[in-house]
Amino acid sequence: MTSLDIAYRTEIVEQSYEEEDFYGNVTIRTEEVEIKIKEVRITLLTSEDIIRTGIFTEEETEILRYLMSPEILENIEGLTGGYGSPGAGSLTPEEAENLNLGGDVGSQAVKNALARLGKPYSQAKRDSGDYYDCSYLTYYSYKEAGITLSYHGSNTAASQGQLLSDRGCEIDYEDIQPGDLIFYSFTRNGRYKNISHVAIYAGNGYLVDASSSKGYVVFRPVYSTGKIVMCGRPSWL
Repeated sequence: MTSLDIAYRTEIVEQSYEEEDFYGNVTIRTEEVEIKIKEVRITLLTSEDIIRTGIFTEEETEILRYLMSPEILENIEGLTGGYGSPGAGSLTPEEAENLNLGGDVGSQAVKNALARLGKPYSQAKRDSGDYYDCSYLTYYSYKEAGITLSYHGSNTAASQGQLLSDRGCEIDYEDIQPGDLIFYSFTRNGRYKNISHVAIYAGNGYLVDASSSKGYVVFRPVYSTGKIVMCGRPSWL
């Protein structure tokens, strides 16, 4: 966010010019001229500057401070899509080789998610097959692998987390394997464990998720471990 201030001031400057008489003699004359100067000052505001304006609620302030924290900013990447080009929406051949995916259900779900890299994010269009939010990415990736993550008619990240917890499929983060789901809580929303986001662990310290902030399905290192509230293994369902 920036602020813009515009001010005007006048300044007296000397201006020289040549003057030629009837006989061709040239005289250099100098006179003072008043000019009007427009000054534009652009100030880049920090997140704390914005907070001090008082336009955010306490909860919105908490969210903004989290989004601007170093642990989030250090994971910001480019938004290039598809395989073979570096960036948040891509997977290099070296990264793909290091994943060492097998033929089990969890690995198949990862492959299904990776096939959607670069697809645009949208909650409104998430059931179209061309757009995804976080829970519909995990839902379709596992549906194609033969497992349904919908629970009590709901398909949110929180309901998927509750399904895995109720069915005894919750695991420790230290035991995570490709295909396991990582559940985050970025804000208090009144849902199960305040879960607000879900991602698929891809192996080798990476995950795949539909990111609202980036606007795409992305492949990136596991981030914000302090905001992880649970992990689950759908292959146990």
